[in-house]
Amino acid sequence: MSRCLVALWICVFAALPARAGDAPGFFYAERGHWTVSNSPAACRAVNRPSEDFNYAPYNGLQITVRPGDRISVEVFFWPGAINPGTDHALVLGFGGGAMLTLAATETIGDMLASEDSVELWGRLQKAKMLTAKLKDDPKLALTFSLDQIGWVLTALQTCTRTLPKE
Repeated sequence: MSRCLVALWICVFAALPARAGDAPGFFYAERGHWTVSNSPAACRAVNRPSEDFNYAPYNGLQITVRPGDRISVEVFFWPGAINPGTDHALVLGFGGGAMLTLAATETIGDMLASEDSVELWGRLQKAKMLTAKLKDDPKLALTFSLDQIGWVLTALQTCTRTLPKE
């Protein structure tokens, strides 16, 4: 069975209503190079195909949504790029206008997870690209295409219906 057909069946299965007492639903969707899926507590959109990202988990962007429309970004920098054990701030540029600076924590290796920001929804909806850099090291910057961002944000909102309510 082709990968597209499998993904279609998974999406159909995920859209089925769960009965009371059932475990949270499963969500998985792909479009272009974006993959959207859920974990027990959040939905995530990754800007690279799973096979590629699992092989080389750097130079990546992940948009994370939790119940209550809490949204953040996770940026995977190159190995050794992040100074461990220091306070970090991500400076996000959306292709024009004011930059958005969010506190960020180092979680896995060279990945920084930003704090939640309501402002991210609106900024992402209108953006064609996202540049992420460290406040303390502006030369360390990654730029990501946000093609298909409308589909990504809609898929994330659909995915959050599978998460347990807070």
